[in-house]
Amino acid sequence: MTNQLELTSEICDNMLKMMQSSDKDNLTVAAETIRHIDVTENLPYLLILFKESSAEIRTAVFTETMMEDKLKLICKHIDFDAPVTYNAIYNEIKHHNVLQEALEYFLNKFSISIKRNMMEWGFSFLSDFNLKLIPIKNESSRFTSKDQ
Repeated sequence: MTNQLELTSEICDNMLKMMQSSDKDNLTVAAETIRHIDVTENLPYLLILFKESSAEIRTAVFTETMMEDKLKLICKHIDFDAPVTYNAIYNEIKHHNVLQEALEYFLNKFSISIKRNMMEWGFSFLSDFNLKLIPIKNESSRFTSKDQ
């Protein structure tokens, strides 16, 4: 039996940095880490890692570790042959019992993406603000906290 790693926002951010690094050792460590992650418990984190990866990194980290196949088995609402979008990720995770912390990580990454796009479209005043998406009460009740 292999040890299963539970992702956190900090671990996921570190893995993103490792996967975007030019250091091949970082990529090897990221791939080995991916091998030990439970897909269902860490779905939002894994989908963000997948989305933020280049095609080359996806092959090295997700395809070679069989994680891409595991994601395809679990994710019924994502077309992995097309670019994975935040909309597709949300449409997937809302059908799973994911941790509140993982949902918040997803929402934070999506907020950063919205801000970046809005600034590219000329809304430069957003550089003075942090955007935060907050689920409406009905939506947030579907997600669990670590204490439950």
